[in-house]
Amino acid sequence: LPKKTEYVYCSTSQQVADAIRDMVVRGAPAIGITAAYGMAIAQINMENIEDAYECLLRSRPTASNLRWAIEKIKGEEDKLSFAKNLHREDISLNRRLGENGAPLLNGGVLTVCNTGALATGGHGTALGMVRSAIEQGKDIRLYACETRPYNQGSRLTTYEC
Repeated sequence: LPKKTEYVYCSTSQQVADAIRDMVVRGAPAIGITAAYGMAIAQINMENIEDAYECLLRSRPTASNLRWAIEKIKGEEDKLSFAKNLHREDISLNRRLGENGAPLLNGGVLTVCNTGALATGGHGTALGMVRSAIEQGKDIRLYACETRPYNQGSRLTTYEC
């Protein structure tokens, strides 16, 4: 398990791309949101937007949320506001998913990949349902398995719980 909580601060789009590529940021929703903030940082720093776009895209070329987010934000006038709205929207969707999914959970839940707040904008997708069920007073036992390449499914899910 991680022994401490660390925050990574990025001040350039290249640093954001490095954080995505080096798996400091994990989870499809978190990757997309982070990439959007990378584009906002590029705009604030007056970096070349096309270069920032390409750099971020290359950071994890198979991540569909990354491509989706940076394509959406590319034409936006105020990239920071767009990134913040995208972030808020993800948390809102996760909370709705949690509220709708919580009644379906009872007893033990097996999860394979990290789908909690660390992998999303905040609340979590599948783990968000567990979180919501617990908030509703349900007695849930979570079994977290590993996920490769970094065993993040077991390590990060257990850390979050």
